[in-house]
Amino acid sequence: MKKAITLLETLFSIVILSIILVSSANLNIILFEQNKQSNELLLSKIDFETTRLFLEHKIKIDAKLESLNFNNDTIFYKDDILLLNVNKYSKSLSANLIYINICIKRSFEICQNIKVKNDF
Repeated sequence: MKKAITLLETLFSIVILSIILVSSANLNIILFEQNKQSNELLLSKIDFETTRLFLEHKIKIDAKLESLNFNNDTIFYKDDILLLNVNKYSKSLSANLIYINICIKRSFEICQNIKVKNDF
């Protein structure tokens, strides 16, 4: 009788530990995917912010940003690469503002509208 109870306790312990192990493995997978997605979102935001700052600096030299070109999923300023993995791009001019709409495709698509003020 004592051996049967010990065996039953061991089986229950193994079942409980298996449930805990599977649950923690699933939780780690979910956390890894969320971390990966957050990292890509943060990188996209940094790309957009550096692009905006670069264009605000360059508008003093190139008033209409005419050197900004889009070709083969890449935005170029003159002959230099500005952004990669761009799947949508549009630029429109108004009185003293330039509106630029850019969408970047990584594991998901994220878009940004950039307004650059031209003081000239």
